[in-house]
Amino acid sequence: MAAAILAIGLMGVVSVIARASVQDVRAAHVSRGSFLVEEFLENASRAQHSAQAFRSLTNSATTRVIDGARYSMNCTLADNTPLERCKEITCTLSWDNNGASARYVYVLSPKF
Repeated sequence: MAAAILAIGLMGVVSVIARASVQDVRAAHVSRGSFLVEEFLENASRAQHSAQAFRSLTNSATTRVIDGARYSMNCTLADNTPLERCKEITCTLSWDNNGASARYVYVLSPKF
């Protein structure tokens, strides 16, 4: 009887460990892929200080392989959103892991 109870308890522990491993891998993919979004956002942030550079910000799409995983990033810009003269940037990051993706939304305002 004790062995049966122990076996059921161990099965629960194994299940939790398996789920934790899957979530750990997903978190690693999000962290690595976030560097692509961060790089784009840093460049866009620099443009906030120049009227010409700020007006010339455009949509961006890129694909890169990081640690064997293929990442695709697509960023779109919307003018005058949520406030006049601001730009809202929506970046969708996906990677070749069962169609997983993450979405990031930023708002840039002119600093000139």
